[in-house]
Amino acid sequence: GKDFVKALRPEFRERIACIADVDEKKIELGYYCNRDINVKIPIVHFSLLIRDETLRQQLQKSFTSGGETPELGFGRISKSREEKSATGNQPAKKRKLARLYVPTIDMKCIELLPNLPVVVCVAMYRTGGALERNVKLICRTEGKDLWHVC
Repeated sequence: GKDFVKALRPEFRERIACIADVDEKKIELGYYCNRDINVKIPIVHFSLLIRDETLRQQLQKSFTSGGETPELGFGRISKSREEKSATGNQPAKKRKLARLYVPTIDMKCIELLPNLPVVVCVAMYRTGGALERNVKLICRTEGKDLWHVC
């Protein structure tokens, strides 16, 4: 995602509402900051992009409580080389997330996220199916309101 942001012309960088992620550490940081290109972009949990409000709330509740989410189809993307389970899911972490977004983000932005287009900046088919399940959950159509770059 960082390389994608850096590659954009400044007038297009200004249009980025947020960076969505599943990584607890990145979300806890709150922002992607790059002084060289003068950007400070909020990092939010990907569940804020889900259009179905009930599913969005279920996933958010599970994620912030540290629970597992196999019934919701959510997959955590692991960067480790450890073995995947037989179902292809990464082992769920028991750690709970303190927040889904930084408190200083504009709430109007949060409300708009389920309707905004999305650019995915992760290599598909390298996450044991977790990325593909997460993309499916946000109900976007590739080429219409979802674009995949890597």
